[in-house]
Amino acid sequence: MFNFIFQFIMCFLVTNLSFHQPFTLQEPLEKNEVVIVETILSPLNNSFDCHSSSILALNKNKLITAWKGGPGNGKCNIDMKNKVGIWITHGDSHAWEAPRLVIEAIDSVCWSPVLSKGPENEILLFYRKGPNPRELKHFIKRSYDEGLTWSNEEELPKGVLAPTSKPILLDNHLICPTSLEIGEIQDNDKSTACFIEIFSKNKWGPSTSIQIPGKPFGALGPSLFYLNDHLVMLCRDRSNKIGLEGWIWFSKSFDHGVTWQHLKKTNLPNPDSGICALSLPNGKALVIYNHSHTHRKPLNIAISNDGENWQPTLTLEDNNGEFPSATIDNEGFLHITYAYITPGKEQRVIKYVKIDTSKLTK
Repeated sequence: MFNFIFQFIMCFLVTNLSFHQPFTLQEPLEKNEVVIVETILSPLNNSFDCHSSSILALNKNKLITAWKGGPGNGKCNIDMKNKVGIWITHGDSHAWEAPRLVIEAIDSVCWSPVLSKGPENEILLFYRKGPNPRELKHFIKRSYDEGLTWSNEEELPKGVLAPTSKPILLDNHLICPTSLEIGEIQDNDKSTACFIEIFSKNKWGPSTSIQIPGKPFGALGPSLFYLNDHLVMLCRDRSNKIGLEGWIWFSKSFDHGVTWQHLKKTNLPNPDSGICALSLPNGKALVIYNHSHTHRKPLNIAISNDGENWQPTLTLEDNNGEFPSATIDNEGFLHITYAYITPGKEQRVIKYVKIDTSKLTK
């Protein structure tokens, strides 16, 4: 009788633990176990600051990266009021070309460059211009030679927002995650919202708002990926702006981005800092984020089977590193860029890291 009761209890515990914990618990990986290459892509000049990078895998293991940056003191997304343009560089992970300025902003500031492949296999560069995140115009440039030359600047139609992270290309439809900031800066927790826009047959469809239940505002910075044959969106809240704990939230779409569930909270903290999520070749999902409710450090990688429950797996940076972007090449390698402060400096550069995903998820 005792053995029967013992076996029943053990079966109950194992079943419930398995339900709530979808991973085999493991020790976090060491950085040198999975990182193949790391280097600085942007200029190391004094009085020059960079932020908000975007990286995209091209053909033949080539890569292209874009970021905002400019000369001056302080931070280009806070202190600088002009001459903050968009820079790009090409490389193959081991060797990178010198960065070049592709979009000037003599009297303004560029924001949130996002690289994406388009429906005609062109490279798209989305970006925003304006004095601050609440007063912006939205633009696109196109390249048909993998970023060597670019079309003239096109302003997006009225009411259309440039994506804030990499779109998903599906059956010639571009599913674009974006968000909006309005109102006064002290109302950040009340005046931001996430949207999904679909670009199809050279036309923009109506946007879909994605909300925290009972809170039409307060979400920001969505990132999209496919998992188990449906779309998943991660975003962040701005709770730390009002002294509360910030979190990463998720939503799912089962009709290719047309409709979305209400946002639900994940188990990952966030200090109101940019995130990047994507699908891995083995069917799992990955997110790069700052594992804190209050500070933009450390910069971590977490893995998930369902988009809701995440296991922190690797610390990329202990002391700083923010607003990551990532892409996976045809061989399954993960390429990441993020803003980083080198030791002894105050301004930020763009750092690049290449990771072996087979070791990351073993």
